[in-house]
Amino acid sequence: MSLVGPGPIVQGEVARYGTAFAACCSVPPGLTGLWQVSGRSDTTYAERVALDLDYASCWSLLRRGSR
Repeated sequence: MSLVGPGPIVQGEVARYGTAFAACCSVPPGLTGLWQVSGRSDTTYAERVALDLDYASCWSLLRRGSR
């Protein structure tokens, strides 16, 4: 587990991630991530998946390349 990264995905959430599951699991889960700092309570589950996928797709030490 790392400090920043997608939250751990439990078995019951795998189906909700759909095709994004593999990409989101390609980076270590984190204690906090984009979803948590982007208004966790004010976002939909689909937005959570999109944020996790964005993080996994654009991950770098400096987080460059993100939108």
